Amino acid sequence: MSRNGKIATLPRAVREQINVRLDDGEEADPLLDWLNQLPEVQKLMKENFAGVPISKQNLSEWRQGGFREFRSRKREGTRGQSNSVKVSQTKTRQKGGGLQ
Repeated sequence: MSRNGKIATLPRAVREQINVRLDDGEEADPLLDWLNQLPEVQKLMKENFAGVPISKQNLSEWRQGGFREFRSRKREGTRGQSNSVKVSQTKTRQKGGGLQ
């Protein structure tokens, strides 16, 4: 799904850092302090949003959209890794090998 909020306009690497920080339970105020001090964020806000910094409301909207997608992808990746390990273990056993 394509997003169009302030956070969605940020570079992918910055969005991923936001998601990791949110996933780690970081509170909004320190996250926003860090985020709004980044030169690339300041530049984009100046160019596209009249210099208005990212707000708690913007972050709240991101939590409901982009961050939810991040967590969903993360869960799917974990399930996929778990299934890959099971398949690998099964193949090893079928070939007569043991697990180390």
